Amino acid sequence: MWTTLQGSLGLTPAAIQQKGGDDKIYVPIEKGAKIARSLGGVVSIHAGRKSNSIENISNREQFQQRIKYDITKQWVDLMEVGQLRDICDHLEIIFPHTGLDKPILVCSDNHNIRDYIVKAPLWLRADPTFRGLLMAIREPRDRVFIGTRPPEMIRVEQNPTKYIRRIDFRRRASVTPTQYWFSGGVCFSTGLVAIVGNKGSGKSALADTLGLLGATKNSEFYSFLSEKRFRHPVSGYAADFEATIEWYSDEKWTKGLNDAIRPEEIERLRYLPQDHVETICNELVGQDGEGFEQELKSVIFSHVPETQRLGNSTLDELVRFHTVEKQKRIDSLMKQLRELSRSRAVLESQADPVVKKELEEKIKRRQVELEAHDKLRPEERPDPRAGSGDSAGDASLLRALAAAESGKESLDEKLVEANERLRVAERRYAVAKRLIERLANFQDEFDVFREALAEDAMELGLRAEDLVSFTVEIAEPQRIRDAEVMIIETTQKNLDAEEPPGLHGEIASAEAHIAELTMRLDAPNRVYQAYLQELADWGERRAAIEGTEDLPDSLNGLKAALAALGELPERISQLRKAQAEIARKIHEEKAAQAAVYRTLYGPVQAFIDSHELAKGKLKLEFRAELTEEGFSERLLGLLALNRRGTFMGIDEGRAKAESFIRATRWEDAQSVGVFLETVDTALHVDQRESSKTPVQLRDQLSKGQTPEDVFNLIYGLEYIRPRYILRWEGKDLSMLSPGERGTLLLAFYLLIDKSDMPLVIDQPEGNLDNHTVAKVLVDCIKEARRKRQVFIVTHNPNLAVVCDADQIVHASMDKESGNAITYTCGSLENPAMSNYVTDVLEGTRWAFDVRGAKYRVGEKTEP
Repeated sequence: MWTTLQGSLGLTPAAIQQKGGDDKIYVPIEKGAKIARSLGGVVSIHAGRKSNSIENISNREQFQQRIKYDITKQWVDLMEVGQLRDICDHLEIIFPHTGLDKPILVCSDNHNIRDYIVKAPLWLRADPTFRGLLMAIREPRDRVFIGTRPPEMIRVEQNPTKYIRRIDFRRRASVTPTQYWFSGGVCFSTGLVAIVGNKGSGKSALADTLGLLGATKNSEFYSFLSEKRFRHPVSGYAADFEATIEWYSDEKWTKGLNDAIRPEEIERLRYLPQDHVETICNELVGQDGEGFEQELKSVIFSHVPETQRLGNSTLDELVRFHTVEKQKRIDSLMKQLRELSRSRAVLESQADPVVKKELEEKIKRRQVELEAHDKLRPEERPDPRAGSGDSAGDASLLRALAAAESGKESLDEKLVEANERLRVAERRYAVAKRLIERLANFQDEFDVFREALAEDAMELGLRAEDLVSFTVEIAEPQRIRDAEVMIIETTQKNLDAEEPPGLHGEIASAEAHIAELTMRLDAPNRVYQAYLQELADWGERRAAIEGTEDLPDSLNGLKAALAALGELPERISQLRKAQAEIARKIHEEKAAQAAVYRTLYGPVQAFIDSHELAKGKLKLEFRAELTEEGFSERLLGLLALNRRGTFMGIDEGRAKAESFIRATRWEDAQSVGVFLETVDTALHVDQRESSKTPVQLRDQLSKGQTPEDVFNLIYGLEYIRPRYILRWEGKDLSMLSPGERGTLLLAFYLLIDKSDMPLVIDQPEGNLDNHTVAKVLVDCIKEARRKRQVFIVTHNPNLAVVCDADQIVHASMDKESGNAITYTCGSLENPAMSNYVTDVLEGTRWAFDVRGAKYRVGEKTEP
């Protein structure tokens, strides 16, 4: 080879002598580099402050800068510097400015092997072969490190429980070998491990086994170790084999391939089976607690500092911890709102113009009835006693009759008093009973509240009893209740007793006595007494028709009700304002909940903002805010859209509701208040017409719905939810396709997840195109391997080759030898592994070359 170089570059002794000696010999770098590369070599150049460095070419003129750039870009493979500060200059200034990226080496410059001095340790992540050096040249940032210890080695030494050294398979001794399947072991790199192989070669078997031994939470999505395949109760062989995992901490444990993962086992690695990723990425959007969002939340939770997790194990639990009291406050406000809605519904039903017309009609009928009754006044009869003397017998009888009637009037007055006393006592008894029940309910609620305080108080070394107390004075209401019971019982006894007769009996006796005396009168007096009785009955009937304001069906009661209608608009307005105030307080609590989300999602947003790859390539955006969900559907579901009103018509009603929604800023309490006023008004005034005709809410409702339901929906704000919003490249989660969801999920685990436990992904390219894999996932995987051990089962060359896997595990199965599975390991630069990768991922070297040749034809410019 040296002879070839001498001849090609004019460096033979004769050529040197002919040119005048060593001091006059030079080789054009382009020619030297081209010949060296043609012989399979690499080109190194001095850089930085090293003697005879490329930096000796001045930067004064632009053409000189271009010369240096062209030489470095086209003809240099390695740059050798003499000082550590030269490395920083190149990585921080020269390379970013020029767009170049070359491996930088610090060589010792020792010219005497017996006096060897190391300037700085130089580490190459490669096989100690020339092929390894060539691979390092192609990945200068990831495969070359200058310093005492590479970060990867330090990380493994400091976290040995987070890195898997190997797994070993063994057939159980009690089993007769009819199927070989597994045997031997697999040692793993601590970086990126790419598991490749043809279909059915045992790739997923290795991934599932890692998941089993790492106590994955996704065991239901096993591909190989499922009950349909290797664990099949009849044709499966899982019970015949076991596997042992060994960590870098020297921990070991063994499981049978048919063993289930116990609930109490701690997950030691994150396993994303292909079926699991596909299932959650194809879920219907909008399902509560859907798997896709839960997966993202688990990653987001990893960014919440341990000190702020407060003993909670999931993001949802932590959110509930911070918002539970706010939700209780909302529940309390909703109780108040329901009372207001009920009262307003009653008043609005009374304020219906139909009600006014009905009252006016009833008043007219009562007046007509009164006029007709006045015409029925008994014709006046003369008193037989006037102008003539009665016999002694008749005079005595009349005096007795007058006394009897006076006595009855006294009894009637007592009856009125007794009935009033009974009415008051019944009312006071009912109110006292209700008050006692309310106090008892409040006592129960307080006891529950105090019990809820106990855990927090105990954690702070306090007693809930010392923090809050109150006294329920129930004795006085009970005394009143019991006293009213006595009054009711006594009054009822005074009214209905038989011996001695009660008031009802006395009145009956008095009426019988009066009747008996009347019958003993002579004819003229009997006629006159009958007239007096008719006149009294007529007067009572007239008084009943006129009535009082307390009697709703009487003339005066109806007039009072009609007069009260004038007060209803103001009373309804006050209730409407009270509902709006309740809504404002509910919105305030929901805004506080959104602030909790903002705080908890803050760390992951800060990470994204500070991470160049996450912010630039992924374009992720987190926001926590109040959003509207489902208002129009819920409102229109309460209405009969074929009834006259603002929301009449299915399409028209939905369009009107959506227009109100679009005009509202849900974070802004004032804007929400305008929304409530607008919707409420739209339900009471038909806005489809220029005349703005008033309409009744109850006339617009579908069957079974009530005005209270509508009021509680509008002012209860259940359609406003505090939630986090994640956008990827400007799209909300709900707008992402299954493939985009898969990309985002994998990016989350690879790039954003702070967990440092091993990550195992089975065929992530399932839903993804090659462009997405190359554009997004490659950089994410490279980033992930810098902080954790990553295993990827793949058929995609982008994930194994372009990601520059630290280790290739090639799976193969010999079906003619009892399905014996073999796992062969090595580096990407290892010739055997390179051939495996080419055959499996590229479809053989020949297929790869054919594709490349055809691509190059397509790239050529037409003449």
